[in-house]
Amino acid sequence: MNSRQLQFISRASEMAIPNAEILARTSVEIGREFGEACSIGTILKLESFCERLHHFLNFIVLAEMALQEHAVDISCALGDVKRRIFDGVEAADAALQSRNMPLVGVILTRSLGAIFLEYRNLGGHLVTCFQSGSQEDAA
Repeated sequence: MNSRQLQFISRASEMAIPNAEILARTSVEIGREFGEACSIGTILKLESFCERLHHFLNFIVLAEMALQEHAVDISCALGDVKRRIFDGVEAADAALQSRNMPLVGVILTRSLGAIFLEYRNLGGHLVTCFQSGSQEDAA
């Protein structure tokens, strides 16, 4: 990756933590709605959630690639987050396909919501990693 791409990922890493928190809250909110009574509004919220999730996953993939050589432990942790999110999404999709809305709610609330909250700690390490890398580049 070139320095411009790394700068973009570095700036994005600072925004990823609040975005993960928003994804966690939204996931729990939508999950509760699926558990209680799924409506068109719930489906529309899910669609918006999926768009935000798509952007978050793009960031995770780029950051994972950027750190493969310089911070292997963080890169591997990002890969784990990515796999856990994909597993949760696949499970939610299977539940949606079988029209098991309460199960969709459980997956969104307990599985995906927890993953996004856990990202906060990793995200903090990621920001620190990029900040220390940019300070080394400036020296």
